[in-house]
Amino acid sequence: MRILVTGYGPFGAFTVNPSAIVVDQLAQQCRDGTLGTDDADAIGIELVTRVVDVDYAGALGCANWARDELNVDFAIHIGVYPGSGFVFLERRAFRDGYVSKDVKGAVPLQNCCELAERECRPPPSPLPTVSAPAGVQQQQNSPAGVPSSLSPCRYTVLDLDRLRTALMDAQRRDNGGAGTVPSTTTNASDNVLNIAISEDPGRYLCGYIYYCSLLNLAGRSLFVHIPPFDDKTHTPQRITRLLGQLVVEVAKQISTNNNMHTNDIGAKTGATTVDDAQIGAVAGGADPSSTPPPPPSLSSLMINNGLTVSFPLGGGNSTSLL
Repeated sequence: MRILVTGYGPFGAFTVNPSAIVVDQLAQQCRDGTLGTDDADAIGIELVTRVVDVDYAGALGCANWARDELNVDFAIHIGVYPGSGFVFLERRAFRDGYVSKDVKGAVPLQNCCELAERECRPPPSPLPTVSAPAGVQQQQNSPAGVPSSLSPCRYTVLDLDRLRTALMDAQRRDNGGAGTVPSTTTNASDNVLNIAISEDPGRYLCGYIYYCSLLNLAGRSLFVHIPPFDDKTHTPQRITRLLGQLVVEVAKQISTNNNMHTNDIGAKTGATTVDDAQIGAVAGGADPSSTPPPPPSLSSLMINNGLTVSFPLGGGNSTSLL
């Protein structure tokens, strides 16, 4: 199973981006055969890592490269959000509202993923159009000038509630605990990293690459926002450990559920567009205010040199430069 994991280069105050450090350490874990798991499942994972720059053209290029050259089974994009101390699992990405300039001073045509819609393309086989995942309600906060009802979106195929529970359980086991952390828990002790599910990755490069990736890979993508590092809870080692566990849990979901629903919401190519108002009508779950505010997007992607690491869970590894 080939999984792409991306982090970002320098941006704003981050001369060394925490996401790039995490990606480098994940590659090292693979070389060492210590990617975060206590499970010895015979799942073969080939991890491809990239540290990329912050511009829209590069984001689109990375998404197309993942599909056309890598033929990945799944893509995990990591970015930094300095506002809350939470790790956010992003459920969806939006097509419209990209008004902020990238590091090259550019914005997408018409401030939306129209170019991405033309250059990205879903797999050749027809994809089913399905409703929003259970628990998703109409988004309350829209980007400036873009009503949420006019902003089509795409969803990850992952069960994020299941993923969050697995990651919280893994942290408890690491700390010598037992039992399942309730999925409704949003605040954790200092001994574990806080994890929440977000409905909005923002309208900058994080949201843009996520939308392109969800389109190209038919929903087989995930964006994760991490907090900046500190010397107590959010250390590089702990965040990397958590992201390693996340890679393994994603692989488990894919390998054990090959008939996963492919959420192709908001598609312009070969599918019916579903907007936020329709999502709110069919979904009916938890109040979005029950979780911390979703982070804005602070980073983006562009192709740089990368590392491929192949290993079977439970032992053994090999590496090769791309």
